[in-house]
Amino acid sequence: MTVLPKQKVGAKNWFLIWALGLAGQLCWCVENTWFANYLYADFGFYVGIVTAMTIFSALATTFATFLFGTLADRLGTRKPFIAFGYIAWGIFTIVYGLTHLYRGAISDNIAVIAIIIVATDTIMSFFGSAGNDSGFNAWCSDMLDDSNRGQIGMALAAQPVIGTLVGTLIGGVIIDYFGASDRGAGYMAFFIIMGVFVIIFGLIALFAVKDSPTLKPYKNGSFWKQFISVFNFKEFFKRKELVWVNLTVTVFFIGFNCYFVHIMNWLCYTLNFGAGNGGLLLGIPLVLSVLITIPFIFLINHNKSPLIAIGSIIITVIGCIVIFFGVGEGNSLATVPSGETYRAWLSLDNLPLYLGILCVGIGYVASIQTYMVWMKKLYPEEQKGQFEGIRILFFVLFPMVAGPLIANPIIKATGEVTDMIIEGIKVEGQYLPTKWLFLASLIITILAIVPLIFAIKHHNLRIKAEKQDLQEIENLPNS
Repeated sequence: MTVLPKQKVGAKNWFLIWALGLAGQLCWCVENTWFANYLYADFGFYVGIVTAMTIFSALATTFATFLFGTLADRLGTRKPFIAFGYIAWGIFTIVYGLTHLYRGAISDNIAVIAIIIVATDTIMSFFGSAGNDSGFNAWCSDMLDDSNRGQIGMALAAQPVIGTLVGTLIGGVIIDYFGASDRGAGYMAFFIIMGVFVIIFGLIALFAVKDSPTLKPYKNGSFWKQFISVFNFKEFFKRKELVWVNLTVTVFFIGFNCYFVHIMNWLCYTLNFGAGNGGLLLGIPLVLSVLITIPFIFLINHNKSPLIAIGSIIITVIGCIVIFFGVGEGNSLATVPSGETYRAWLSLDNLPLYLGILCVGIGYVASIQTYMVWMKKLYPEEQKGQFEGIRILFFVLFPMVAGPLIANPIIKATGEVTDMIIEGIKVEGQYLPTKWLFLASLIITILAIVPLIFAIKHHNLRIKAEKQDLQEIENLPNS
């Protein structure tokens, strides 16, 4: 039976959970939502580079989580990984933005563009994972118990959404303001501002974060022996419920990454909404998604995570159906006269777009909310840092490799081909994302039901065993 010891989180730690979590998610939003958009705006519509960015970023994130997670477990501390990870994360976010200064020199060389963009993104992801995944997420796991798992789960689920909301809304405003005469300069300013923001919170963590009193150093032989031990898949497969939950997450987020990597470019360029309005279109439904999923805290605290998981699949499928069949690629604010954009926002023609994004947003928030807590409860007590690496494998690496690889040929088969003029040079044969990505997501998301059935089976057996053990304890005579 797994009954986690109760711990008092306290007001300061709740502040840090939200502050560090939101700062980290804002930085992830910069990468996941705006990096591909920046590439399109500054260098060209290179779908292949977007795919490479996503894959190498996922690989760096996974390796960093295992590496620093193992080191944190051995040292029995999370604080330095959070603090210095966030500081380095912010620095390399700024470095990525400074690539704008070199666009004139490399705009006609796709190989150089690919190397510079992918390399800077990969390094940023490496340090981001050290701070956020190996440090912050493991620190949250250390504080998790049976009385607060719903609240912490809701916080961790809401943060990516709020980060995406704030990042897209503020990002659109900053990019439009600083990029009035030079679009790329707007992105550079945005990346610098976000980098400085994350650095500040890294410095705050350096002085404010304290490790959980239950966290103790765990050493199992040499560092590399312990590092490799987590890849002992024979032991991993003994944890059947955790295996099936991980597989469900992987399938679900493969579907998610089919479209999400390209969603801002789809809104900005295919539908012609632009960065500012694209941020609103993505951000507002996500706010509603967070509000709608708040009551799920009660269900999670009462072992109803499987119910939320089923609901997240259903609502995501509905959202993909609405977008694919209801949204025309010609929906646009660009055709509305200046100063009258409210006409397009109020147009019933755009209603399927709003409803579809709201539905996939609810599915996204609900899935993170339940799977994060469901997994963390199944971690071995002495290896929480390393098992964050397992989570990254199934949450990040596999979906972020498979999703874009599936999306790439779909875009090339169904997307509009256009030409661009960058630094006076004509770049031909550029592909725009298409709503067919949502059809692929729909099909893949439905497949997530298969591993979920097995996860629910093992979940119910575990809950039944825990109830029986508690009942036996209650029936013991007082001594």
